[in-house]
Amino acid sequence: MEVGTSYDRFEDFKEAFDNFCKQNYAQFTIADSKTVEKANKKLDKPFDVRFIYRYVKYKCKHYSRKKTKSKSRGLRVNQRTFDMGCPAELYASIDKATNTFKILRHVTEHNHELSSDVYKQYPEQRRSLGESLKKTTETMLKMGVKVKVLQDYLKTTENHFITAKDLHNMRRKMKFESSEGQTDERIFLNHLEEIIQDDPGASISVKCCENGALQVLLLATAEMKEHFNLHPEVLFVDSTYCANKLQLPLYTFLIEDGSGHGQPVGYCFVAYDTNLIIQTICEEFGKIFNLSRLKVVILDKDLSEIAIVRTQLPDVSVQLCKFRVLEALDREVRKLAFSEDVEAKLITTCRQLVYAKTEASYNEKLTVLTQIAPPEFLNYFYRYWGSSKEYWAAYLTNSVVNLGNTLNNRTESHNNKIKDILNRSSVAEAIKGLMLLHKSKVLGGKHENDVVSNHVAAKGLTTLDAELVVAELKAARENRQSINEQKCTCTIKTSTALPCRHVFAARITNGEEVFREDEVSTWHNSCPTKRKFTQSGTINADAEIDIETRYKRAKPGPKPNLKNEKFKEAQTKLKKIADFMSLQGMQEFKGKMDTLNELYVLWLSGQNAAVIPIEFIDDTLHSATDDLVIQQVECEVGDGVWKGL
Repeated sequence: MEVGTSYDRFEDFKEAFDNFCKQNYAQFTIADSKTVEKANKKLDKPFDVRFIYRYVKYKCKHYSRKKTKSKSRGLRVNQRTFDMGCPAELYASIDKATNTFKILRHVTEHNHELSSDVYKQYPEQRRSLGESLKKTTETMLKMGVKVKVLQDYLKTTENHFITAKDLHNMRRKMKFESSEGQTDERIFLNHLEEIIQDDPGASISVKCCENGALQVLLLATAEMKEHFNLHPEVLFVDSTYCANKLQLPLYTFLIEDGSGHGQPVGYCFVAYDTNLIIQTICEEFGKIFNLSRLKVVILDKDLSEIAIVRTQLPDVSVQLCKFRVLEALDREVRKLAFSEDVEAKLITTCRQLVYAKTEASYNEKLTVLTQIAPPEFLNYFYRYWGSSKEYWAAYLTNSVVNLGNTLNNRTESHNNKIKDILNRSSVAEAIKGLMLLHKSKVLGGKHENDVVSNHVAAKGLTTLDAELVVAELKAARENRQSINEQKCTCTIKTSTALPCRHVFAARITNGEEVFREDEVSTWHNSCPTKRKFTQSGTINADAEIDIETRYKRAKPGPKPNLKNEKFKEAQTKLKKIADFMSLQGMQEFKGKMDTLNELYVLWLSGQNAAVIPIEFIDDTLHSATDDLVIQQVECEVGDGVWKGL
């Protein structure tokens, strides 16, 4: 870029200048210019439009701008600029004599660092993605890829540095362009209208307060209503937050289909999570769905809110998620800061109490609890849980058809997927994301139903019922003599409406039909996606049942004891030891520290150790002292030698 160099077109000059900037890691900006179009307005002999500019002056990004009289009111005091007084510049203009675009002045000296790393971080370079990379980035933003993940991808894969703020601005610009300048409220209403047009069977219930603010928005598509009509016995309800930028709580309603999968049947945005709002939700849900066959509602709300649901649905059994019940009890135990031994006994007894299968077992565990629990915990238990055991005690909740469900994990898992998709979006975008998630869920269910039906059609059972019924029938065959139908204490029949092993054993012994079609609930034989029995209603008790399926549920394995969990547990125990040792005298403190050091050395060498109180050790082996002592002991253990304390 030498002074006097001429170019036939401005594009040629610009290409050469851009290459010069890239090679020298210098970022220039236009400080002054006049376009050919503007200059030609005052000329009789106009310039050729191929030059674009009559003249143009480029200055380094760090040049000093002219000082003008400030009109600032001091509202934005923390401002930063690139101004460093850099003298580098380039001036080019149209040469009338040669009819070319000519460089007239070029200062190449800079007063700052020029490097590749600095050059990549200029805004002009960060935002210059190129056509192909820009399309890829926009596609990933539309798909909801997190900005930090996308930023790392561009840096590691494409070697392009861009800030998180640049990506946020790009997404905001895309959103504005797609909305065509419409407000969020207008987009929200348009989207509701599109749902009704595309799905005439959908139901949308909107409730507003006196000033027109949204209070309740309940949405159910035609497919959701069909799912509920097919499987209305058990309804899961849970709320989640942070699913939209307005912080509106979102209630999710799910049912369990015939394959044992959770299917959403409704979504509800509410302004506040209050008792009045919950009452309104129940009323609006009852207007959309026929609740006459609803048996159980499983949720994890407070007892005061459960009372409202009971009032609105008097004939329905309301059950609490047992995980949340135990979580509340465990939290109260730890809050009261009992000793370690008492704490462990209370937590164990509470679990046995919650999962007691019979009333006698429940009363037995309750007696144990009253004997070991301090008064503070007993007051808490009887105040909040003792008088409401019908909501959480297993021997009561399993006496109604809950299909074996005691937890609300289906809804919580679905809510986690919702948060991954929505990620604090607007209400309109939230509804769009919910519809996308619902369609994906329906397609997945249809695919599995079509595949699985080919394997279980021989017996007319879905995989879920096939596994349960075959397991019960197998148990009945193997233990026919020891099973007594009259003394049946299992909850299979009451909670799932399916025959249990005791029923099968009695019928096989008496030579009766194993399956009776008239005793099966209509829930089991309404449609292909529901639980179904054979058309004849009988299965040969002595024949081998071979129900081929590739979709058997894997038994959950033991949870891995992660490193951070082990660290926290060890840290808690060692903190108590440190607190105790800090109260000892210096001589005792040093002796106990020596003991701990020797123990640590043994463990590092791969040996086990045991601490033996002095009163249990022979006087000939140990000196008389009141402290514990450490003694190396070797003995033959299998093929090796065990060393201990």
